[in-house]
Amino acid sequence: WQCNDKFKGEERCKTPHVTEEQIKQKFVEAFNRLFDDKAEIIANCEMIATMLTDTSAIEDERNALLREIEIVAELTHKLVEQNASIAQNQTDYLATYNGYVERYNQATERLKSLEQAILVKKSKADAFDAFIKTMRTINEQLTEFDEMLWVHTIDVVRVMPNRTMCFVFQNGSEITLWDKTQ
Repeated sequence: WQCNDKFKGEERCKTPHVTEEQIKQKFVEAFNRLFDDKAEIIANCEMIATMLTDTSAIEDERNALLREIEIVAELTHKLVEQNASIAQNQTDYLATYNGYVERYNQATERLKSLEQAILVKKSKADAFDAFIKTMRTINEQLTEFDEMLWVHTIDVVRVMPNRTMCFVFQNGSEITLWDKTQ
């Protein structure tokens, strides 16, 4: 494995290439270090997951926005009906109408961002749940690489120019190891 920018541009990446076998070997070592604190890791994950993935406040705001959108849509509908049936000052009508449209657009934009925030938090909750479930199923340290364990526990691995590998787990834990090979 090597950096995608290894041979691009004038300032080339100085990160050394690593073999898949080196990564797998270091994963086993990193996971076993994490495993040493299994009970504490699981307890911390459960507590952190509860704090970081709670969507109740966002859902409350979303529900309030949905009500506001409904009200503004109804006000706009009534305004249009009133304008169609009763002669009105069109300058005043357009100012009110544009105000409603602006209010509606702002609410729908905020609603989109809240929906995205909820999705992100639920995705984090799923990742924490998968990590915790996986950690609970492992009863002994690894003796060899396990691909499914990799998929359920690793978020990213960073390889540094000095051959250090930093394993970032789904729960946010980081374990840095020096690769003395080569």
